[in-house]
Amino acid sequence: MTDLAINPNTELFTLADQWKEAKRNEDNANKLRVQIEQQMIAAASFTKLEGSQTLKNDALKVTFTAKLMKKLDVKKWLDIKPRLPEAFQRVVKETSTIDYKLDQKGLDYLRDNAPEILAQVAEAITVAPTKTAVKVERL
Repeated sequence: MTDLAINPNTELFTLADQWKEAKRNEDNANKLRVQIEQQMIAAASFTKLEGSQTLKNDALKVTFTAKLMKKLDVKKWLDIKPRLPEAFQRVVKETSTIDYKLDQKGLDYLRDNAPEILAQVAEAITVAPTKTAVKVERL
């Protein structure tokens, strides 16, 4: 890469200064929006780990959505898999020799019908809440 000597009074550097100011304003606006979202979540008493809630008045509709991120520890899964009945091994889809995906319907089935098997599978799954999404719509 070559550094070209450019006159510091050129339009490029004027625009670069404007860009830095706009970026700083954008970052500050983002921080403010996140703070307001947290206050809205508290004001609505939204505490779900998974699911949504919608509140309305005459002018606005506010929807909060929470999700859980489930991540598979492939090494642990490969250790657990041989201990499971074959029919329950499909709770993890092996789409290739290196790609494994959790099957939510399979996990739901285990939760409802075979909790002892789910307990074994859960050893290979890490669950963490994601950031609650906030959506505001004008009615």
